[in-house]
Amino acid sequence: MAKTSRYQPPSLSIRILIPVIALVAVVVCLLLLWDSVSGNALPGCGPDNASGCSSVLASRWASVLGVPVSGLALIPYIFIFTASLHISGDQPIQWQQIAWKVLIVASFIAVTAAAWFTVLMFLVGIGLCPYCLTIHACGVVLLVLVVTNGPINFRSNDIKAPQIGLTTAAQLATLAILAVGLLTTCQLLKPPQMESQVIAGLGDVVTDGYTNPSPNIDSQLPPDGKKKQPSPDINSRNQNHTAPSPSTPNQPAKLPPNIRKLVVRDSQGNARTIQFNPLGLPIHGSPYAPKLMLCLFDYTCKHCRIMHNYLKLAQSRYGDQFAIISLPAPLESTCNAQIKETHKSHKNACELAKLALRIWRINQDAFRQFDHWMFESDEPRTLEEAYVHASQLVGYQPLENARKDPWPARQISNNIELQKILPSQSLPALIFGQYFTKGSPANAKTLFDWIEQDPDMQPIHP
Repeated sequence: MAKTSRYQPPSLSIRILIPVIALVAVVVCLLLLWDSVSGNALPGCGPDNASGCSSVLASRWASVLGVPVSGLALIPYIFIFTASLHISGDQPIQWQQIAWKVLIVASFIAVTAAAWFTVLMFLVGIGLCPYCLTIHACGVVLLVLVVTNGPINFRSNDIKAPQIGLTTAAQLATLAILAVGLLTTCQLLKPPQMESQVIAGLGDVVTDGYTNPSPNIDSQLPPDGKKKQPSPDINSRNQNHTAPSPSTPNQPAKLPPNIRKLVVRDSQGNARTIQFNPLGLPIHGSPYAPKLMLCLFDYTCKHCRIMHNYLKLAQSRYGDQFAIISLPAPLESTCNAQIKETHKSHKNACELAKLALRIWRINQDAFRQFDHWMFESDEPRTLEEAYVHASQLVGYQPLENARKDPWPARQISNNIELQKILPSQSLPALIFGQYFTKGSPANAKTLFDWIEQDPDMQPIHP
């Protein structure tokens, strides 16, 4: 039944509140869009995946047909902000009528989208993004304000008052829901793909003979004319593929001729050249494999756990066509200055990474067993569990002696320095050929498709 009382235009406080809330949503949308486009993490969306923000922005649901959803979310809130400026009683009736219809459609779009992405965050488990939840909360509040203050379902002969019948309002709401439904259908029907960015190149042997695996910083200008910046050294000094004992004097080691070069363009467009030797780094597969993949990860990261299992399948699928270099970059402030506050789920991440690297220095086969074991459980292994298992693999005394070795801490620092110059600091992160990706794939096939962007990669076991 229609309301019989005379419609009263919204009060000044409501007319101020609606555009202010819409403006807040616009600002947050712009921040998320900047994060998606630039790769520069927002506060709370840094490399620590425990916040959920980075995993949401790295998921397949963060875009529609290649357009970031944060960019699409701007549209209804901009319309709400603009329309809210034309709902006062001194505006022409036609303008008020149009403004309220726009507000109904846009606010229902905002709430329907909020419902969809809230389901994804809570039920599908892509993570909780505080920025996204802020936008969704704005949408809900705006819908309540529009429905309770708009000229909906009033029965009046006053030609000076805007009127929107209940049927018209329902039609507008249905139109909004269908619009969001179309976008969600596009997301559901599009096959999941890993986000991929061209960063330059990785993989070729660039020198012969023996060499000290220190960084090769090229002082010449890159093709774009910008000066190259100092780059991190993936290899730490004093690495030896035969894993010398921790008591070996800290002297640069001589490694066989297998030097590779990684060239990365950072967010400022500067070329960063890093020279490294796979023989001096923890690796799954042959260090002489024709293709190499760098994997930055953390043993306490749930998305890294997912990625690790898919990478095992990839190694079975492609055999010795490629090898994976394991570069732990712990999400704990103890050893990673990028982490301002350590989430409880990443407790002891630094010690777990050091323990794994100590094992590699003692016995490379034992490291590979330990690495797989660390990711087999549903929850991260505790430090106590990890140390007991490590002692069983390499012996208690060698492990204790390895505590004196400064290399693991130095190598972790180098890994983090590499992480800093990548397009995104989220984990896990992969570099393969000229491509970079972040986050865990939706399934194994998604990872395979990403790897097979390289035409040389053909499955030996489909």
